[in-house]
Amino acid sequence: LPASKLIEVQRVIAEAKKARDAGATRYCMGAAWRSPKARDMAQLEAMIEGVKALGMETCMTLGMLEQDQVLRLRDAGLDYYNHNIDTSERYYPEVITTRSFADRLETLARVREAGINVCSGGILGMGEERGDRIDMLLSLATLPEHPQSVPINMLIPMADTPLADTPPLDPIEFVRTIAVAKIMGDGRRKLTRVFSELLSHYLFDTRFGRVGKGNDKGKVEGLVGYIRRNHLVPIPSFESF
Repeated sequence: LPASKLIEVQRVIAEAKKARDAGATRYCMGAAWRSPKARDMAQLEAMIEGVKALGMETCMTLGMLEQDQVLRLRDAGLDYYNHNIDTSERYYPEVITTRSFADRLETLARVREAGINVCSGGILGMGEERGDRIDMLLSLATLPEHPQSVPINMLIPMADTPLADTPPLDPIEFVRTIAVAKIMGDGRRKLTRVFSELLSHYLFDTRFGRVGKGNDKGKVEGLVGYIRRNHLVPIPSFESF
């Protein structure tokens, strides 16, 4: 694709205003870069400030970021940064060569540590296996902090590209992946009023199963079985003989 210049700030703000007037509350701005150049940062900051002035949340996707770039975007008021991991670490080199899987995680760490909300997901239908889709979700679920937004995208094959002839993904498989991502959630659980009262009265400690830690469920079931056998089942009594 031929390179194009960054859109003028006032044009971006005008488009954001149209989106706001149509009901949007967050506006995402993107550039197909490997990473931003120093000469672009002031223009990007002006875009963020202009969209924020409209009362909207801001989101950007610009490729990899260095630490100073992350801090400049944060200080300009950036709310979300989108940086997808795209697929599993195993399959990643088959579809992307401009940066490594570790590069992706490094940028996500910088964004997260700066206090910017992380938006990170992937693209399905690039020829990956089901196991790759599972591994992609596990990579996101086992980050130090879960992404605040997890977009799951479907590849649209384009002519004259390496993935142009990739067989389409079964739509049900796409829905299944979204369902798994939804179930994995963000690791948080809600306490009901009744359960909170039990915690207070009986001095319970909460312990929830962790994503990717299937053995947690077995431990819980084992403890429940022990309590049932030793404390809840009446001891049988019978006449001596």
